[in-house]
Amino acid sequence: PKRVRETLSGSGVFEAGQRDVTLENSHITDTAVVLVTLTSNPGPAVMQYVSLQPSAGFTLHLSSPATMKTSFNYVILSGELF
Repeated sequence: PKRVRETLSGSGVFEAGQRDVTLENSHITDTAVVLVTLTSNPGPAVMQYVSLQPSAGFTLHLSSPATMKTSFNYVILSGELF
């Protein structure tokens, strides 16, 4: 259903000076795959890793704090939903 698809993708921002962003999402499992695309320049930082909190959400981690507001898109892949 369309409603589920909408909750499996989205967008957000790292504010200037922010290194980590946590997003709530009940669809996260310990085997979920979260794909992230930065859609603006964070400065010298790069996407480092994603930590999962099953049934709660996930946290995106940059290698260093963003030097400017940085937007991103994400999609969650979970075999349990297919």
